[in-house]
Amino acid sequence: MPVVTQSGQWSAMTTADQQPYTMTARLTISNTGDAPFTYTISIIDTQSITPTVTGEISSVVSPTQSVEVMFDISASELLTGTYLSQINVATNPAIEGYPQQFSINLAVVDQIFSTYLPKVILNN
Repeated sequence: MPVVTQSGQWSAMTTADQQPYTMTARLTISNTGDAPFTYTISIIDTQSITPTVTGEISSVVSPTQSVEVMFDISASELLTGTYLSQINVATNPAIEGYPQQFSINLAVVDQIFSTYLPKVILNN
């Protein structure tokens, strides 16, 4: 049974002045079952950000084995807006709940404001 875990940076916000901007998202694909399966990763629906993939985009995962795949995004000269890239993970043989899709989001804004929230202490 495949288990896909996300880590790294899947969503970010930057300004035009802070570019070039880089971020790395990771998927760990683990096999918790007792039979091997093949996973295949495809990148779909890109909007001006196409990840560079580090790791195998298709491989056999044996029982108790885990595989990590990284997606590096390097953004430069992007205008204000929201940019998206979809990652699709399929399995063979077909397994219920797959394919799964994961989104990498990058928002380029005019300005980022800091917000400070007051500390609240409750006496019970």
